[in-house]
Amino acid sequence: MRRFFGLAASTTLIVSGLTLVGLPPVSAKPVQCPDTWTGTKCDYYKDGFKAGKTDRKAGLSMAYERHDGAYDSRNASYYQAGYEEGWQSVQASNEPDIKCPDTWTGTKCDYYKDGFKAGKTDRKAGMSMAYERHDGAYDSRNASYYQAGYEDGWKGR
Repeated sequence: MRRFFGLAASTTLIVSGLTLVGLPPVSAKPVQCPDTWTGTKCDYYKDGFKAGKTDRKAGLSMAYERHDGAYDSRNASYYQAGYEEGWQSVQASNEPDIKCPDTWTGTKCDYYKDGFKAGKTDRKAGMSMAYERHDGAYDSRNASYYQAGYEDGWKGR
């Protein structure tokens, strides 16, 4: 069924004598799992790949942990591997360089940057300054870094 829609979307359709302009061909390559990963391992890898790609396109940092409900502890490494591959497969956009506080590196800085982007987006949308509305974007251990970034982004610092 999926192949049919891809074919239909990539050709010009003629219906009752009317010509409809078709969409450009779909060029998305299927996600390839490492050779030794099949079944469940591959499924988690593919799910992670899609999530990583989506996060990168949304301008989020590479942090598979934000999707902790999408995998269990036995399959976390497969999900993480797919997530990182998916995230790295998308070219970085021309987003401004967000500077973290000097002592915050790694995960702390990642959460700060995610919060900064969310705060900036909320401000542009005319929303109040409330980082809590994004509670799915951070965990309790990193909430303070996310909050600091959110407030700085919202205030335009």
